[in-house]
Amino acid sequence: MVQSKQRWSRAQVLGLIAIIVALVAFRLTLFNVQSGDYLEYLRDRYERIRSLGGLAALHHQVGNYAVPYQFLIALFTYLPLRHLYLYKALSVTFDIVLALPTVILNSSAWGQADSIYTAWLMVALWHLLNHQNNRALVFFGVALAFKL
Repeated sequence: MVQSKQRWSRAQVLGLIAIIVALVAFRLTLFNVQSGDYLEYLRDRYERIRSLGGLAALHHQVGNYAVPYQFLIALFTYLPLRHLYLYKALSVTFDIVLALPTVILNSSAWGQADSIYTAWLMVALWHLLNHQNNRALVFFGVALAFKL
């Protein structure tokens, strides 16, 4: 069976970009929200990782972070930005990968990381549907690494 590749028109690409910009702009309005999770866990864990020396903190288990997620948070400690925004920007990035506007509050208001592992699951599923089983398993493993 021969499959034709869909070509995107200029209008479709511009429309997609406009939607992404609008969704990101809306999420940015929620970046100052400090959820209970942030106040109870995320803020203290960031400060602990920072106090342990950023990447040097990888020798310690901080909270219940999976190692890949803790690695990213450790990298954040070197940036001159508010860690509340960094947590949320990371999760919002994966919201965009998922293209699910129904999870707006999950990342931008609450700073949750659920979209990170879910996005990797979607990449694994895409490879599986394209009969690229080895790649699917690799990305499934990446997803599990973020969620364990």
